[in-house]
Amino acid sequence: MIFNANQLPFLSTATKAFIDKKPELLKLFESQSSYFSVNEAIEGKKAFSQNRRVVLVEELKNQYKKLNLNSTDSQQVVSNIECLLSPNTYTVTTGQQLHPLLGPLYVLYKINDTLQYATLLEEVYPELTFIPVFWLASEDHDFDEVKNVNLFGKTFQWTSGESGAIGRFSSNGVVTLMDEILENISLNEEQKGLLIDWKSCYSESQTMSEATAKLVHSIFGFDKLIVVDGDSKALKQELIPVIKKDVLSSTNYKVFNHFSEKLKEQKYSLQLGAREINFFYLDNQLRSRIVREEDLYTVLGTELKFSETELLNLIETEPEKFSPNAVLRPLFQETILPNVAYIGGNAEVNYWLQLKEIFDENNTAAPEIRLRTSVWLLNNKQQKLLNSLSFDPIHFFEINDKSDFLNYLSLSNTVFKDLNVEFEALKDKIQSETRKAGINEMSTLVELGKEYSKLLKKINQLYQDKLSEELDDKLVKINDLFESNFAKESLQERKQFGAEWLLKNPNLIGLLTFKPQIDKYLGLLLNI
Repeated sequence: MIFNANQLPFLSTATKAFIDKKPELLKLFESQSSYFSVNEAIEGKKAFSQNRRVVLVEELKNQYKKLNLNSTDSQQVVSNIECLLSPNTYTVTTGQQLHPLLGPLYVLYKINDTLQYATLLEEVYPELTFIPVFWLASEDHDFDEVKNVNLFGKTFQWTSGESGAIGRFSSNGVVTLMDEILENISLNEEQKGLLIDWKSCYSESQTMSEATAKLVHSIFGFDKLIVVDGDSKALKQELIPVIKKDVLSSTNYKVFNHFSEKLKEQKYSLQLGAREINFFYLDNQLRSRIVREEDLYTVLGTELKFSETELLNLIETEPEKFSPNAVLRPLFQETILPNVAYIGGNAEVNYWLQLKEIFDENNTAAPEIRLRTSVWLLNNKQQKLLNSLSFDPIHFFEINDKSDFLNYLSLSNTVFKDLNVEFEALKDKIQSETRKAGINEMSTLVELGKEYSKLLKKINQLYQDKLSEELDDKLVKINDLFESNFAKESLQERKQFGAEWLLKNPNLIGLLTFKPQIDKYLGLLLNI
């Protein structure tokens, strides 16, 4: 079952306006119309530097050498990477923080969307090649956001004494975590084998970046997908002018706030805030903000201080020590990739909208922005329950509590409500005709009408009470189903881990294969 994405709960006002292409929003993006059109994005990326393609390809080959793939997989990946040398090749990208076992279900949906959209674009533009890319958010340092793994109703915690960029963490801690999972969850032999295969991605890697790249390929294959780690000196050398400009002036901060104010004027909710300097200082076990204090640049929480000359020299010689925050990470991505589409969730769409003038200021063409597909997975037992009640699952998005379920289910048999409506209409007609005829029985007629209305309302209430008794057991089941998937203002795809569903159904990725549509944003109900 497919439904319109606008029926999803929890979408921000800005994201809803974006997917509906509201004229007042479109008007703000005249200089970056690519946000709303992949065709415009392709036109904008035609000027992408050939030299940057060479840098990108060489760096990707180096990154994949570290993964020690077998020869067949390695040849496939290198072939895909070398396609990027052609000016007729573009990328379709998504990204995510590095979470053990990839994280919640929606991560699988983002990657699947990226693969499927790249395939669709090659059908629409047969003279071009589109490479799907998974961008490792390897420099993110919020360990608390990624340390928990939820599987089969149990929570397991990744422990580590490291700090700084999570992509640089040793993957050994996740090996220990997966041993704990294997010991504490009852799995069949096939499931154990799959989990052991995933464990090898971590045990045979040095860092979380390497392990995550291997796991992504283990799940999605090597056919076309490429994983990119931006934590790279070669790639950040392409960003040197942007780093210098940002630390020496507050231009990005000013234009970001200027456009955010325009969005606020339209009453759109905003996701992101900029800083006067939008780079962290990145080193082993350290990712900390750079701030300007009078004539010096200081790394918060450390003794590190630089004069302007020292800082500029460091940017030139060691650009890998400068890590963009959320405001400039998309600009970094679009600087090094010939990217024509970025696929993200609600929050990502929301904050990419705020970046319009960042791209303008830095003379960089923005990609098309696409809201990822939202998917709700049901097993056969759950689907049978819904079918037995003639309950349309789309109404889960409109329901808040058990009483709402009863109200919805009672709508399937509205005979007494309908009779009351018919009676009120008939009563009004009789009164009207009585007046026309000059018959003096109005008071009696009105009183009788009131008595009949009361009677019908009483009968309807008795029916509702009887329905509630008959459906009580099923209501408990359907309410449990609702709470397990939608509690605490969060959809199933944010609550449940993709690894759990892959263990339940190893063919899940194949079942997710559906064709996206240009200019449309959809949700999917999938019975597995």
